[in-house]
Amino acid sequence: VAMYQARDLIESVNAQLPREDRMVLAPKCSSARKFMSILAAQQIVFKVGEKSYTHAPICCFLSELSNFIQLDPNFTLNFLTDSYDDKYFDYETEHKGGVRIDGPAPVLLACTTHNYITTKLRDDVITDGASRRFHWILDERSSTRNSEPERPPLDQVLVDRLKLVRKMVGPFEWSDDGKAAYKEWYDKNDRKDFGLTGYGTTKNVKIEKMSMLFAASERLEKVIRAADIEMSLELCALMERNLSKVFEGVGRNVLNAAASSLIFHISILIGIKRRTDR
Repeated sequence: VAMYQARDLIESVNAQLPREDRMVLAPKCSSARKFMSILAAQQIVFKVGEKSYTHAPICCFLSELSNFIQLDPNFTLNFLTDSYDDKYFDYETEHKGGVRIDGPAPVLLACTTHNYITTKLRDDVITDGASRRFHWILDERSSTRNSEPERPPLDQVLVDRLKLVRKMVGPFEWSDDGKAAYKEWYDKNDRKDFGLTGYGTTKNVKIEKMSMLFAASERLEKVIRAADIEMSLELCALMERNLSKVFEGVGRNVLNAAASSLIFHISILIGIKRRTDR
């Protein structure tokens, strides 16, 4: 539901922009090399002062993550890992040529199931490098049910705000309270990994990126404040609550997935029994 709402927002913005200014949406399924060719075609050159930069953005809204990576899961995930936060990505093949992408910036909002991760994405496909760069949200079943959910109408205010955000150019800066809040957290960060090697040591990158998004979307400014750090930490805490469960069945032992599935279903039965007892 959240993915569809985000896609609707982008499509609503695009409908109000000239064709040459619209944000590009990636196909739901393509080979890794085709996807990179599409991304390379989106390279935009812009200036900050007298210096030129290249940016290659693309939006990926995926109702099924498996469809997006199925043709070449290793190559696709390795590309996303290698290009993450780097200035460029390039590759060459012996017979089919190659491509160079300056400023690669693919943004993915994808859906999948816990069972797909534990049975299909073995540890030789989902590497620690890739997994710690995503925000993995595991939605556990709750007792709250609604047979007639209503999607809220898309507010034009959100569309207008995104139009302004996409025009923002230039580096972000720290406010005094923002820098102090970030340093206080960074010095005390326990670097807990939640089963993902390196997650704790690179969590600061997530916090910095999320804080920039809050500053831009909430206030249309390129200044990171203490409130942005606090909100980013709160959202990370929500994600981390179930993060250790996401990959608990991934591993070289062939029984890991079965054990994870068994534990998952036992927990559901325990929850049902508790509600019945009440």
